Amino acid sequence: MSDKMERMFAEFVRMRNRVEENDTSGETGQNEV
Repeated sequence: MSDKMERMFAEFVRMRNRVEENDTSGETGQNEV
């Protein structure tokens, strides 16, 4: 993987994790990992 792709992927994962953490009152009421 190129350096740029790795950085983009890491940022994407970080963003997704943040969204999941903030979604504890999720629409379905489920807190799945």
